[in-house]
Amino acid sequence: MCDDQYLGTLFSGQVLTQPPTKGGFELVQASVAGQPHIDLNSLEAAYYRVPVVSPAKLAEMVRVLELFARKISNSWKRLQIMSEFQRTQDRQLALDRRELAALLLSGEPVDVPELNDLARRAELRHLPDRVLVIHIAIPDAGQGSLPQIGDQMTLHRLSHAVEDLCQTWTDTIAMAVRPGELCILTAREARNPGHERIKVEEIAEALLAKVRSLGGGTARVGISASHASPTELVRAYQEACAAVESNTSAVKFFDGRPAPKSLSTERLEKLLNSIRTGISVAVAVREFLADALPRDNSPAKLQKSRAFLTWAIEHINLEVVSMGAGSDELATVKEQTLTAVLHSPTPFSACEAFGNYAKLAAQHVASTFADREQKIVLSVRQLIDERGVAQLSIQEIAAALRLSAGHLSRIYRRATGMTLEGFLIRQRVELAKRTMLDPRPNVAEVAERCGFCNPAYFAYVFKKYISCTPREFARRPHLSAQA
Repeated sequence: MCDDQYLGTLFSGQVLTQPPTKGGFELVQASVAGQPHIDLNSLEAAYYRVPVVSPAKLAEMVRVLELFARKISNSWKRLQIMSEFQRTQDRQLALDRRELAALLLSGEPVDVPELNDLARRAELRHLPDRVLVIHIAIPDAGQGSLPQIGDQMTLHRLSHAVEDLCQTWTDTIAMAVRPGELCILTAREARNPGHERIKVEEIAEALLAKVRSLGGGTARVGISASHASPTELVRAYQEACAAVESNTSAVKFFDGRPAPKSLSTERLEKLLNSIRTGISVAVAVREFLADALPRDNSPAKLQKSRAFLTWAIEHINLEVVSMGAGSDELATVKEQTLTAVLHSPTPFSACEAFGNYAKLAAQHVASTFADREQKIVLSVRQLIDERGVAQLSIQEIAAALRLSAGHLSRIYRRATGMTLEGFLIRQRVELAKRTMLDPRPNVAEVAERCGFCNPAYFAYVFKKYISCTPREFARRPHLSAQA
């Protein structure tokens, strides 16, 4: 026994304290009477071979067994302590890695010594200099709606598998941005830039192979350019997002071109603002193209004009993708526009191709945010982000949006394909998973913090969505989530 927990039973075998006798065997024979399967001759021969042990030796044997049992109990206790210590260390490492990833992607100024110390605690030898974004999709999930519970479980299973795979690589950390999207920050030691690019592409291919091996989903990976400064990783994340959204291939490197220093970018900012707001897009396009047209038709000026237009196209695409208005159609048009600009016979044909693309991008942004029901869905999620999902009820959300609870629930289900109640429960379960990475709160405290009415209901809902109990997840968060 160890802490009132049964471990096992030790058996020493049978012995006699006195020499065997005929009368003693008769007692044994009487005890097995009526059992014809026992061979009495063999039993008698075995009886006379049983060792004879004195009471003193028997007592000594019992003492040795007790010492052995105590040794097993102490070893089991030490194993429990070491296992709990290792779980605590694993949770702290996971928290440090998440903190480092969030800090690098925050875009805020950071103290370099503090950043290096956090990287050391996260077991990174070098700070990341490149970002990969992987998008995991469920083929049967409807476009424009949230996946159903089964699809959500598949997304989370695949996401956790990708996170676990990233933990096996040196100088690599992964962070889930949203369901089905993970951001991977990495640094690869290589002989030269070409070798480093190959090693990063090998990571992308390994991620895709992992998703394919588990089945149930497809994936694409976007890879940013290399950035020497940690403060540039926010831009690297946007580059990776733009790469994964701008192409239908499985792996795509960001190939944005830097802005020519000799040409002004003020008109581009005005054009981007018009695309965001949908106001005076045609005017902004004309003003931008006025600056883009070369002053003469010399080959050098024409090449500069083309470079400026292709750079602007990449920026417009990045802006549209960051607003959530990207689409396969727009990505295809972007590639066609880049080809048209680079191979245009005259500056005017290049500008015409650019103008058509900019207007199409503005139409995509307008159509994405014009639908009233989608605006209500976005308002709901923004409210949850601002106030936290733990304490918000459907009635409170409806009151904040000046709608009835029933009307809001119907709109949400019609627009997303799932109930608002189901979405809130899913978000609370995700909050509970993040909370349980901290080993200090118990299950009851986690349930209260995450907005569940009691621990029993919390345990029921958690097991329904995650396929394991809260205690199992707290002990082994990564393995429990995969199961």
